[in-house]
Amino acid sequence: MRRLGLVVSLMVLVLNGCGSGGGGGGTGGTTGTGGTTGTGGATGNGGATGTGGATGTGGATGNGGATGTGGAAGSTGAAGTSGAAGSTGVAGTNGSAGATGNGGTGGALACGDGSGQGDSCNTISGSATGPCVVTTMSSDTAPTAAGGSVSSGTYQLTSSTFYGTLPDGSASNDGDFGTHRETFLVYVQSATSFNLDQFRADGTRNDVDQGTVTISGTKLSYTQTCPAPGDGGNTGGTADYTATSTTFTLLMSKGGGILVKVYTKTS
Repeated sequence: MRRLGLVVSLMVLVLNGCGSGGGGGGTGGTTGTGGTTGTGGATGNGGATGTGGATGTGGATGNGGATGTGGAAGSTGAAGTSGAAGSTGVAGTNGSAGATGNGGTGGALACGDGSGQGDSCNTISGSATGPCVVTTMSSDTAPTAAGGSVSSGTYQLTSSTFYGTLPDGSASNDGDFGTHRETFLVYVQSATSFNLDQFRADGTRNDVDQGTVTISGTKLSYTQTCPAPGDGGNTGGTADYTATSTTFTLLMSKGGGILVKVYTKTS
């Protein structure tokens, strides 16, 4: 387009030249030199600047692809696969705790302070059971014996009360005053007699006796048969008594007072 401008300018110049022959008015053609200003077309050489396309050889820089040979670095062997951790061993099963053993059957606590060899009878077996009874003292009037019907069964001493002043000295050595356990086994033979097995525990001393009892009113008479008197057994004795369906009570004169021992039926 700029070249076209240049041709137009030349034509104007030619026309103006012809005009000069026409007179002074033709000088206006000189003003046409402004066409020279049209040489600005040369400025169009800026097209040469388009050679900047050569700069496009920067494509060669594309040889950076060769740099891609860095792939060779990939020849480094991959790290070996880590071995899997070994399986944790299963803990051994704990053995079951042994069964707790049952405690042995406890024996009866010591009762009283007696010692030595007691009476022994080989025709019966057993031992005194029931509570450990302590003889107490009372200033009240002793009860009166009432007699009554005695029934067969097992009786355990449950109380011992002395109506009077407990004796001192040698009289206090009477076993009936001491703390002890006592069991009676009664086998009724008739309304006036019964067999009696006696078991007594006093400290470390144990007595086992057997005998017969006769009844007369409110009084009992005991005759020991095992062990016999000649073998260390006692010669028997007498006492008042009261019997109910659940108890058997002995009332004995001792040491200036009355000792009352109550036996309670358990079976």
